[in-house]
Amino acid sequence: MAPRKGRSDDVLRYQQATNDILQQLDFCIGYLVSIRKGALAARLSRNRAYIRSGLLGEDSQPLPTGEKAPDPSDERSSDRDRPEVERYKQAANDALQQLDFCIGYLVGSRKSPIAGRLVRNRAHIRERLMGEAAEPLPTADG
Repeated sequence: MAPRKGRSDDVLRYQQATNDILQQLDFCIGYLVSIRKGALAARLSRNRAYIRSGLLGEDSQPLPTGEKAPDPSDERSSDRDRPEVERYKQAANDALQQLDFCIGYLVGSRKSPIAGRLVRNRAHIRERLMGEAAEPLPTADG
């Protein structure tokens, strides 16, 4: 029974990490909409919805850009057959990639204070929730 409990703990840990990362991504999307970068925000929204519905099998929450969520029965329908831990870990890593892209865009757009806050939040999520070392990013010093 002990391995089962550990597995359940991992599911909860990655589930919390994924939700926290998606909240950070929601902030990025909202910010991009506010600075009139709608096309970029729409792409991130689609990717966010795919993570939520395609990988996690959850109903997608309303997208900040008003777009329709992708159909989870697309190419990744077999993801629901994978163990829960692996699905949540994949979702967390995919969401981190989207957040990294957003951070990189903000750094390139000279929005370092905002990017710096996201980097700190990202590091906290990786270290505390995912149990992984925080990877250095270009804004780690800012």
